[in-house]
Order: sequence, then C-alpha cells, then structure tokens
Amino acid sequence: RKQEPSSNNRFLIVGDDSDLILFSLLAPANAQIHLKRTDTFLDINEIRDSITHNVLGVNASKEQKEEIIEDFVFLCILSGSDFLPRLHTLSLEKAWNSYKTLKQIKYKDSRLWSSTIRQRKEREEKESGVVEYFINKDFFIDIAECFELPNEKTMDYQTNNARLSFDHLEYYIKRTPDALFSFQWEKSEEDKHFELKFLSDKQVLFQEMKGTQKALRNAVAQKMVPIVKKTCKEHAEKKELPFISFEDSIAEKQKRKVIPTNEKEEEDQVNSYLQTIVWSMEYLKGNCLDMHHIYKYSESPRIEKFKNKLANVSTSQLRIHFQHSGISSSYKPIDLFLMVMPITEITKLVSSRYCNKVKENFAAIKAIKEQHFHKNFRAIGEKILSITSSFNA
Repeated sequence: RKQEPSSNNRFLIVGDDSDLILFSLLAPANAQIHLKRTDTFLDINEIRDSITHNVLGVNASKEQKEEIIEDFVFLCILSGSDFLPRLHTLSLEKAWNSYKTLKQIKYKDSRLWSSTIRQRKEREEKESGVVEYFINKDFFIDIAECFELPNEKTMDYQTNNARLSFDHLEYYIKRTPDALFSFQWEKSEEDKHFELKFLSDKQVLFQEMKGTQKALRNAVAQKMVPIVKKTCKEHAEKKELPFISFEDSIAEKQKRKVIPTNEKEEEDQVNSYLQTIVWSMEYLKGNCLDMHHIYKYSESPRIEKFKNKLANVSTSQLRIHFQHSGISSSYKPIDLFLMVMPITEITKLVSSRYCNKVKENFAAIKAIKEQHFHKNFRAIGEKILSITSSFNA
C-alpha cells in the first residue's frame, strides 16, 4: 500500500541510531522490525526478549515484560539519548546492566522488585493535554546513581564527533521533505579524493568541494548542518515535519552557556531535566506532543540535586507534570515504525519522488549492498503499516 507524505503522515526511513532502537522497542510486540547495523541484523523482538529474560527470567507475564521495556527505555533516556536535546548519546549496555543488577540483586526479595520506575497518568484539560508521571523515589535514587549523567565534556565530544559528522548530516537531510536537498558524491580514479555538491531547488548551496574523505566530510558537516537545521525548523513551524532542537556549534554554545547560579535555578534545572525525560518517552511512543522541546541548560543536573529534590518529597512518589499544547490530537510525530530496507522496497512505503532522490545516492553514500538484506522487508513494511494505520484516525 503506497501512501504519499502529508503534514500528518511523515515516513522517516533513516539509519540505526540508538533512538531508533528505543522507538522500535516501544512498538507493539507483533511488529516485525529488523535494523541493519554494518553487516548484521538486529531483530527488535530478540532485543526485547533478551532484556526481559535477563531481568525477569522466562516466566514473566506480558504486563511485567511491558513494564521492564518501558523502564529500560526510561533509564536509557535518563543517561542521555539523541532524543534529549543537548545531551550525550546513550549507552544501551550501561542502562541494561544497571537495571538488571538492581532488579536481580538489590531488590530480589524486596517490594521494589515488582515496582516500576514510573507510572503514567493522563488527563485532558480543554485543548491542552496534561501528562503526569509518578516516579518511585526510592528506586529512582538508587538507579540514578548507577549512571554518569551527561556533562560539559561529554557533550563537547559528541558535538564534534557525532552531531557534526557526515552520517548525522545525512540523517538531517533524509528528514526533510521531498527533493528539498539533492547531492552528488563522486570518487576520483585514484580512489583518494571525493567530490560533493549540495543542491536546493536547483541552486548550488555552496561550491563543489574536493579533498580526502575525512577532511571533506568534516568540512561539509560544518557548512551544511546550520543550513539543514534552519530549513527543518522552517518546515516544523509550518507543521510539515517534526523537529528536535540539536546543539549548535561549540562556539555558539559557549556564547549562550546556561548554568544554574542559585538554588532556585538548580531546582528548575532538575525539573526541566525530568520533564525532558517525560517528553522523550511520550515522543518515542508517538503521542501527541509539541514538535519543539528544548532543555535550556548546558548540562544535566548533578546527581546530588536529584537526591535533594527527592528528599524534600514527603510521599513515596515524585510527581512530574508535563503539559503540551498547540498540536491537534490527530497529529503524530512519527507514523511509521522506523526501519532500514533495500531501496527497491521503499517505493511501497513512501513517495516515488523521495525514493528516487535517495536511490540516486544510496549506494555511493552508504555503500550498502542489497544482498546484505536477507529479510522480506516488503512484508514487514506492509505489516507495520497495518499496525500503525490507527495513528491517523
């Protein structure tokens, strides 16, 4: 079944970042999703089963498994993911091991064994949606200590080495509407130099560049990221596609570095950080949310601030209040569970114009040979479309 993109129906066929794994983990269990990483495949159901088996064993109920997966995703976001603006990339293994250790050992014979980290409640107030998460404060304090929360150093590293990389640049481009960008990538006969040209509406955005692969990629990323971000933001404001605010260059960040200077600002930093986690969970689930969410501080709060916040809560739970507005209830940020598939199969899911643009450059840029794809992605895609059809109801 072929569908054309619209303002309420965006298909994002992108790579295999950690946030893609998290999004897929929260998909219905009967959704067959396979992600390609290098020359191997990740079956989301296998990952989901591995997580629940290591924590609960083989006799866990369906409800317990769902709770474990949501807790796991929550912890991954706590430690920082691509869905968290200005925070470093998550470590799936770190979150997994920390959660498993606490559940299996520390709380083996405790009431907290059967406790989840958070509970979600939702109510509607006129046109604005209110989401409330209740955090088990004892469990949260212990488990938060297992993580090294993002700091200035790790974020600077990520800015230089990940978000301004060529792979991330290509990710930005693929999020944009059809034919917004086209690009040419040619290798010289000596196989040592590359040429790259970016076009927008048949206008050259900047001159053709030549150089080694590493130097060229860095130069392209530095020039293109601001352009792509600006264009994405313009379309997001028109509600043509979802938009997440990514970090600017280090120089720009230093100019507007935001660090709490008093107790009130420190408390606001903790509250904002927790709200950002809630926003990420809701976004990953495809719930109706604002397309923009910005965590304004330059780094995450120190774990001591979390402890102080929770110590002042008289009950056993911490209430996180999050309100979103401005988006109709029928809007969903992502309408198709993300996957990687052979370009010959993408035409079944997205517009032919978009497909052709990707096809022209797919092999050269990603260097992925189609024989690596040994799954029936057409059947998988059709299955996922049928599962997610209710998103547009």
